[in-house]
Amino acid sequence: MTKKLNLSLCAIPLAIVFYGFWLSNFRAQNFYNYVREDGFTETLTVLVFLMSAFLCLKLSFSIRNRSSKLTYFFLFLIFVFGLGEEISWGQRIFNIQSSEFFIENNAQKETNLHNLKISGVKINKLVFGKILGVFLALYFLLFPWLYKKYKKIQNWVSHFQIPVPDLHHIITFTLCFIMVEFTASSRRGELMEVGGALVFLIILLYPLNKDDRDLSLG
Repeated sequence: MTKKLNLSLCAIPLAIVFYGFWLSNFRAQNFYNYVREDGFTETLTVLVFLMSAFLCLKLSFSIRNRSSKLTYFFLFLIFVFGLGEEISWGQRIFNIQSSEFFIENNAQKETNLHNLKISGVKINKLVFGKILGVFLALYFLLFPWLYKKYKKIQNWVSHFQIPVPDLHHIITFTLCFIMVEFTASSRRGELMEVGGALVFLIILLYPLNKDDRDLSLG
């Protein structure tokens, strides 16, 4: 039952990304509405980050091993950061004026880091594009292989209870990436954000090494 649910959940990011891919090629105006600021995909990304942060915080309290607690608390902070960046740290919600620094250096004049442009370098492309892209490639392609092949790495991963993507997670993420690459729009990154966020939530729920979790019943 758990395996079927795990596989079924993977259909959600695939369907959302595929619909955006189809819109971009056949209904361009509808695609813009689909990925616009504060639209469907961005709102869903925020909700997924919120659910992921809540799950990681819950696991950080319920897991007994101290090292594992730190792992999930660290992941909790990452998802809170992602959530904050998506909503510009509540700026539009509370109608807060950007500081002079962000007005001068942020492409959208908003209070967030991922749209900064400093000395001609776009933070979004450098950190959230190239560096994050390398990390994701290592996480989805190299990390699971190393985990299965080497006992020492298995022990290390088990000690910190780092969630390992299963084969269907890897396939889902890869298919989402391919569809986004063939999406005919400069805003295609919004599709990868929501697709990737959903895949990571599914990995948190059903990692390959889920049985390693030492959960407290108290």
